[in-house]
Amino acid sequence: MMSSSDDDLRFRSASESSALLSAFKVKPLEGQSGEKSFRATRRAFWSEARAVWKMAWKVSLVTVCQTSLPTISAAFLGHLGMNELAGSALANIWISGVQVVIYGFAVALCTLCGQAYGAQNYELVGIWLQLGIFFLTLFSIPVCISFFYVEHIFVYLCDDVQVLAFASTYARYSALSIWPQCVYYALRQYFQAQEIVTPATVINVLSVGVCIVANQVLIYGVDGWIPGLGFIGSPLAQFAAAIFQPLALLLYSCFFRRHHEKTWYGFTWECLERERVKRFLLLSLGMTINMAMDEWVYSFATSLASYLGPTVLSANSIIYNLWNLVFGVYWGFGLPTQVRVANFLGSYQPDRAKRTMWVGFVLGTAASVMSALVVYIDWDEMGLLAVKMSEGEMDDDEVEDDVIQRMTRSMSTPSLLSTPVLSNFTTPQQVYPHHRLSEDDRMLHLLHGAAKNANRSYRTADSL
Repeated sequence: MMSSSDDDLRFRSASESSALLSAFKVKPLEGQSGEKSFRATRRAFWSEARAVWKMAWKVSLVTVCQTSLPTISAAFLGHLGMNELAGSALANIWISGVQVVIYGFAVALCTLCGQAYGAQNYELVGIWLQLGIFFLTLFSIPVCISFFYVEHIFVYLCDDVQVLAFASTYARYSALSIWPQCVYYALRQYFQAQEIVTPATVINVLSVGVCIVANQVLIYGVDGWIPGLGFIGSPLAQFAAAIFQPLALLLYSCFFRRHHEKTWYGFTWECLERERVKRFLLLSLGMTINMAMDEWVYSFATSLASYLGPTVLSANSIIYNLWNLVFGVYWGFGLPTQVRVANFLGSYQPDRAKRTMWVGFVLGTAASVMSALVVYIDWDEMGLLAVKMSEGEMDDDEVEDDVIQRMTRSMSTPSLLSTPVLSNFTTPQQVYPHHRLSEDDRMLHLLHGAAKNANRSYRTADSL
């Protein structure tokens, strides 16, 4: 049974002028009035590091599983032939390039929902989710349409007719996965903003199994039972995994565990209020541009690889997928940093937000360096093994030189320096007035101070 204070919070309005935190509840942090001792600072650092780690390993597992799905499909396609794998790699240039737009809008929910949740403005958390799903659905329409013109777009990058035909087919069937992915990304950010990470972790692990089984069944079939579909089975397998993820998350988190009850008040047209739409678009566009600049570097590199033939393009695709798996390790520290910074800003604790930023910076940097070292130690063996597993018909001489060059270049790309945690210093967190009290001058003064410190001290993490 909910207490009377919980009832008051639940049924208050989420209007722009609502005050969902009482002034007497805002207390200064211990040590804000004076210098902290080294011991107290160290304790605070390790306490926050444990909190970040509690989420980080789950987020890393989620990201690795999510990025492994195209890797699984590439492995199955490699056994069909070189042109099939090259065609999917060419199509993925466009797919990953435009999907970053969708993902940028989804990641904005993590900041907006996180700040509202930290301010105990629980109704607003659900409203942001509705607004996010609305715009993601809206943007998914032109994205899906663009997938039907991939062949016309890449005719200037590749003169191999067969590869272009495979790329066009792969992209058209991949359009089926866009909207389910939009819904899943939005739901995942909604729950992660409340530090509910376990459901997505379990579901992403299971989705790997779904993708493997779907690829095997849809591409090759089951002897005597189900005929294989060949090449088109690969994007259809991705579609099966894309459908499984949001459905499983809804069933488990909403119908079984009831995680949504605290912040979901039902559908409302309030989500489309002009000021909310403006704030959402401004933050989303900033995040999208930042993510696009990082992602499009790889798309451009893959485009150049397409000039060198299907063998080089296939090798580039495999190494790129390997690097995506490494990315999942250090991104695990980026998202918890973003979530906890947003929560602390929402609850008037800018000092704790700043501390979380530095904790995430240290842990994320350590994770990225260790990941790079691991890849560097086995870089040639990993590349050769991946190509052999995916393209069994190729001999070592055909792929060794290209794999060496590709992996060496991937180690020198700016991606290591633009880790998700470090990219906090690229786009400032915005503290929105409707997440805060508006009638108390002291609170307004604190709000402006927090926003000023935010712009000077840290920036937001990008990309799920």
